[in-house]
Amino acid sequence: VCSSDLRISILPLPNVTLNNDTFQCKNDSASFSSTSNNTVTYSWDFGDTTTGSTSNPKHAYKHIGTYTVRLISTTKAGCSDTFFSKIRIAEPPFANFTRTPYSGPGPLTVSFTNLSSGEINSYEWNFGNKDSSSKQNPGSEIFQQSDNGDTTYYVTLAVENKCGISVHKDSVLVFPRPKARFGTDKDAGCTPFKVL
Repeated sequence: VCSSDLRISILPLPNVTLNNDTFQCKNDSASFSSTSNNTVTYSWDFGDTTTGSTSNPKHAYKHIGTYTVRLISTTKAGCSDTFFSKIRIAEPPFANFTRTPYSGPGPLTVSFTNLSSGEINSYEWNFGNKDSSSKQNPGSEIFQQSDNGDTTYYVTLAVENKCGISVHKDSVLVFPRPKARFGTDKDAGCTPFKVL
């Protein structure tokens, strides 16, 4: 009876711990890192047609969105494994609003419509009349008239997220309501009494 032995070596796959930023702002460098005791080459695909080959690369994304990052790690023996992670890229928001009406006699009720865009974490309205709001849509605000003539109220909306802040400023003009006044050339007399 003949017999033979065949030895098969099972080589280990890369032992990799992958870490990266899960959120970053557009055009800011995101950090990626991989820790391994048996990897000799790294092949990164950042999900936006760009690549890298170092163990701890940095990469800045030019467009907002969610990207799937791929790392192919290879050992000295040629064994490789693939790892995936995701990163979300954002940009500063854009503040904007409209007001209706923008002028009129006081007290003037003005409706505000928020037209801000982008990813927004907080809103801060300042109506210029000592009132403020942190609501996304504050609704209406009443602006009082002044006895000294026209009054201009400057309204600001600041919107903010992790990437920055944007401020939009506009104004509301309130003018006094006209006051009716009249008089006569005489305030007393005998009948028949005529006044002009």
